[in-house]
Amino acid sequence: MVLDTWFISGGDMVTQTLNAVAAMVNHRTWGGLLYLAETLGILTCVMTYVKTHDLKGLFAWGFTFVCVTALLLTPKVTVVVNDLTRPDKINRVDNVPVGLATPLWLLTGIGHSAAIFYDDFFHLPESVAYSKTGLMFGQKLN
Repeated sequence: MVLDTWFISGGDMVTQTLNAVAAMVNHRTWGGLLYLAETLGILTCVMTYVKTHDLKGLFAWGFTFVCVTALLLTPKVTVVVNDLTRPDKINRVDNVPVGLATPLWLLTGIGHSAAIFYDDFFHLPESVAYSKTGLMFGQKLN
């Protein structure tokens, strides 16, 4: 699955950040970190059970841990970074966790759609369209 993200500037910085996250999640030590988190969580749940004799906390933690790792961290997608100030350069990052890529795709997609709607609704000339020039938008208005 490929998710498009839209940025007015700084696309290279976003690409480098996503590459760093993808490298960290795909490194062999990532499994060790998940194992450590699981072990500490189980120990905490056991100590909580000894104090309260309530299994609800253990089941809640187990459900949350399984959902987060199975739905947000384990599935990977490809993210396409579109920098609107550099339309000739489109960056692509593979193996980004869904838990990071989906909110990024959703938020930047809504912002990009709102900017295009704003440009279309107010019929600005193409040379001063906010979705094309970003912060330079106000400088060119006279």
